[in-house]
Amino acid sequence: MAAFWGLFQIMGFNWKLCGRSDVANFVAKSATEVGQTELFLKYLSVRNNGALIKALADQNWSEFARLYNGPRFRENRYDIKLKQAFDKFA
Repeated sequence: MAAFWGLFQIMGFNWKLCGRSDVANFVAKSATEVGQTELFLKYLSVRNNGALIKALADQNWSEFARLYNGPRFRENRYDIKLKQAFDKFA
């Protein structure tokens, strides 16, 4: 439960937020990219009552980074990196 899993680096202790029955089920679901994406989408929709989804929809990169990475997100420029990635692939 103290490890990050998958492309989106979700901590194992978030297994319940990702809609899984236990941590082993969460880990098994993390075995494929499709599974990891499904876990990520479930996590985004449940965590903070959907505030992460709203921040993405609004392209509010600093709010998304704060909610997803924590209050020290600016130290790693997560908000800037998200905007740059979005602009690159938009």
